[in-house]
Amino acid sequence: MINYTNSEIRSILNGLGYRSRINSSDPNFPISQDESDLTDLTTQKAIKKFQVDYDLTVDGIVGSETNAKMQDEMNSLHEELNQLLGANISLEQPFYGQITINTVQQFQRSYTNPIDGLASLTVREELYTIAQNNPAQTTQLNHTATSTVLQHS
Repeated sequence: MINYTNSEIRSILNGLGYRSRINSSDPNFPISQDESDLTDLTTQKAIKKFQVDYDLTVDGIVGSETNAKMQDEMNSLHEELNQLLGANISLEQPFYGQITINTVQQFQRSYTNPIDGLASLTVREELYTIAQNNPAQTTQLNHTATSTVLQHS
């Protein structure tokens, strides 16, 4: 299991839509460089909302259970983006970085709005549905999206 740094946790929470740009001091939102304790009000609310959504103990602490669920969610997101768009996102470091943002934007251009690079719950549900139910679209998108995603990496 990966033990995320505080900035990676914030990046995941930002990228999955649990923290908003308005409440973030991160200039490269959703990517965070903030390594401070996860005790600020915005981050606490985001952690607790994540814990509620995934039926975890709601304590605002990113312990082993919450950390493992974040890793699972990022792996699922990356696997579906890889399957649908051929992005080849590494599952070795599953956090929300620039390649994930670029690939989510590519998905959003085809399927959802707005095109903000955030994999909100709605975007993740749509991605899951398309990846599971449309293997023909998956093959078609792989050919057109890979070069676009890699150009923006």
